[in-house]
Amino acid sequence: MIQIGNILTYIFRDLGIEDAVKLKFLRKNWEKIFESPVSNHTFPKDLKEDTLLITVDSNIWLNELILMKTEVLKRLNKFGIKDVEFKFGKIPQKYEKKSKEKNISINSSEQEWIKNIVSNFKDIEVKDRIECALKKSILFNKKQGV
Repeated sequence: MIQIGNILTYIFRDLGIEDAVKLKFLRKNWEKIFESPVSNHTFPKDLKEDTLLITVDSNIWLNELILMKTEVLKRLNKFGIKDVEFKFGKIPQKYEKKSKEKNISINSSEQEWIKNIVSNFKDIEVKDRIECALKKSILFNKKQGV
């Protein structure tokens, strides 16, 4: 009896999307494959010909992961990854962080303050941009705990 997983592998390969499907799976399960703190500082950026490019957010972690390359490969080997490359760069925000940030909002006194400031501008485009910048600034400061 043929398992559906084997059939899907052949279909994905024939369609030329095997690497994209694998990469999507790795991204979705990254925090299970590599627990914190490694998963907090890394992101599976790209996959080509069974070589995974991992973006790392600091030079310290980059050096550490280069030293841990054998261990990293052991964890990824069961997903068909034959080699890894590490590159310094910005990693996307984690999903947990995004969901927590949704609860932060601008209160009515802050909205009133913004309205008072932008009411002095006659140009609608300038008014909208300043309003947007003020809102972003307030939300950023709240996220930072300022």
